[in-house]
Amino acid sequence: MLAAFLFCGCTGQKQVGRIETSPLIPAKQRTITAIELNQTPETMVVNILSNNTLTYTSVKQTFPLGVAVYLPETSLSENVLSSTFAGMGQINSIVANYTDNEMKTARVDILLNENLDYEVSSQASGLTMVFHKLKDLDSDHQKKAAVNALSPESKTVAPPLFIPKGPAKVTGIFFNNAEDGKSEVFVKTSQPVRYDMEKGDGNNLKLKLYGVDIPAHRCRPLVTTYFRSAVERIVPVQRSQGQSASTLSVKMREQVPYHIAQTGDGIFLTFEPSTIDPPPFEPARRSVISGGGPVTVKYDTDDTSVAAKAPLEQEADKTPGFMEKKVYTGEKIRLDFYETDIKNVFRILQSVSGKNFAVDKDVTGSVTISLDKPVPWDQVFDLVLKMNRLGQIQEGSIVRIATLSTLAQEQKQKQDAITAHKATLEQRKSLEPLVTEYIPINYSSAETDVKPHLEKILTPDRGVLSVDSRTNMIILTDVREKIDQAKELIHRLDKVTPQIMISARVVEVNKNFSKSLGIDWSVSKNNANSGFDVIMNYPVASDGSLGFDFSRIFGTELALDATLSASEIKGDVKIISSPKILTLDNKKAKIKQGLEYAYLERDDSGGSSVLFKNIDLLLEVTPHVTPDNRIGMSVLITKNDLASVVDGVPSLSTNEAETELLVNDGNTIVIGGIVKNTSSTSETGFPGLSNIPLLGKLFGSDSTEDTKNELLIFITPTIVQLEQKMN
Repeated sequence: MLAAFLFCGCTGQKQVGRIETSPLIPAKQRTITAIELNQTPETMVVNILSNNTLTYTSVKQTFPLGVAVYLPETSLSENVLSSTFAGMGQINSIVANYTDNEMKTARVDILLNENLDYEVSSQASGLTMVFHKLKDLDSDHQKKAAVNALSPESKTVAPPLFIPKGPAKVTGIFFNNAEDGKSEVFVKTSQPVRYDMEKGDGNNLKLKLYGVDIPAHRCRPLVTTYFRSAVERIVPVQRSQGQSASTLSVKMREQVPYHIAQTGDGIFLTFEPSTIDPPPFEPARRSVISGGGPVTVKYDTDDTSVAAKAPLEQEADKTPGFMEKKVYTGEKIRLDFYETDIKNVFRILQSVSGKNFAVDKDVTGSVTISLDKPVPWDQVFDLVLKMNRLGQIQEGSIVRIATLSTLAQEQKQKQDAITAHKATLEQRKSLEPLVTEYIPINYSSAETDVKPHLEKILTPDRGVLSVDSRTNMIILTDVREKIDQAKELIHRLDKVTPQIMISARVVEVNKNFSKSLGIDWSVSKNNANSGFDVIMNYPVASDGSLGFDFSRIFGTELALDATLSASEIKGDVKIISSPKILTLDNKKAKIKQGLEYAYLERDDSGGSSVLFKNIDLLLEVTPHVTPDNRIGMSVLITKNDLASVVDGVPSLSTNEAETELLVNDGNTIVIGGIVKNTSSTSETGFPGLSNIPLLGKLFGSDSTEDTKNELLIFITPTIVQLEQKMN
């Protein structure tokens, strides 16, 4: 993971975090007899000579910079084990040793002065590793590029020699925080540059980059305050006009040892852990910085934002009926093993993962596995466990590996221990003395509300429960633990039942308006020889009229009389009913007011009997107080009135509303409204004459009547809470 962090974003053919492996070979005793180092103008060649073809795993590492070669079931000859091979060119040195006390797995560390690409090939006589030189560096730079170690008191470091290839610039700034508290800062540059490291004010350090430009989108602080690291902040500063160097100010939590080195594409700084704990995470940062493992923070090459990335935890889909799914996040490796001792395989995986492995002594077997494509090491780990019927248990920071039978047996022993412990507790309970308590119930029914719950918690074969209905009291005999549990249950159940006052208003409004207009005409002739009368009678039922008497019409003997009559009636009636009732929570309440109207009903034989019709106002409601002090109600309201009597039998005008609703305490809500409008118009007149435009109004009458009925129902519930009293 460290190698992948250091060189992420590199182009070309460089291998980042690469692990090479050998082909399958017979499992025979292998011994490394010698190590040779040769140099050509373009490459550095390391030959690891042996008496047989080697099984190997190679891992590139960043600190110290180099390649580690693991060789399972391989021994080292005495001359190889006791020697440190001096390097040349871009290879610093070569060291061979064992990774385990049993000396079954050999390890060859090839330390580098520069980050070199390499290739591995396997022959019958051993391994050949070819390192390709960096072409941009001159020979002096190759000699000066060794890792420089600095103490906190050191002021400067001698920069490496180089030949500049035009203007240089910073192309990336990376920060990595490891689990052990160590931290690394990698400043990626477009080419090797000259630099100085100076001690600033307090605990601060200042990295000067001569002739280097820092783009504006990279001149943003890199805040690492909340990591478990000695580095709190990294501030890039672009050089101003006339200055020779840009700077990176590194704010330190405290002075700690650090190391600095330049590779072919940047400058690498490593800081030891800090003894001062970081401040606690702010809630806003928890969504960005998460997980308990190493965390990598970087300036993205094409973005101005600061990104934080943490290794994902293994997640499992534990849906019943489906196989467990895992997300593997370990460093990817390639392996080729043939009948390799499984313990050596675990040692290699331990070295790659950096975790602590503890392997049971009965874990035995060999592993044959060939992986052409890189896969995460934790996936390889699970695969090896499954192939050999092994399991793992995380115990603190240690991963314990044991056989499935061993783990199953230990799990059974744990279950047996738990069962035995429970049996011991039950035995102790069976010997506890019994206690009798008399517990009064204030607001609930001891028989129906409390007793069914207490019966479920009684000690089997020992607890006894009875109820005294006259005093509403619980009589309980049991051990003290059960008595206390019963009292706690009663305290939660025996609560004052809230009461609810329900107020209703029924508003009924009746409005009517009628208007009529008509004319009464009469024509008559009276003389000695003849007489006649002509009457057009279209008056209206009215006490108001206006008459005209024409004794003679144009000098004739005809007499004309006209009477104009009109009527207008208005009515407005308002009825308000206000029923109100108080009831307990969840209890139905009903209030009713009215009268019984008596009438006679005759049968077929001519007999009669007296019957009654109810004319009443009814309010029926069942309220419930919710936990958030709102009131749910089921409401029925009926408002009946006498409409008319036909042949002695009354007819009723009925208004009714039934609903369920939820209301805030003390709020008023309209639960129903009915509006009824009735409009009627009638015209009468003399045939023919009444149809004459305009003049036809003189030979008829008009009548208009409008009626409007409105009904509104209002409900206001209010909680009435009594004080809770304890016995």
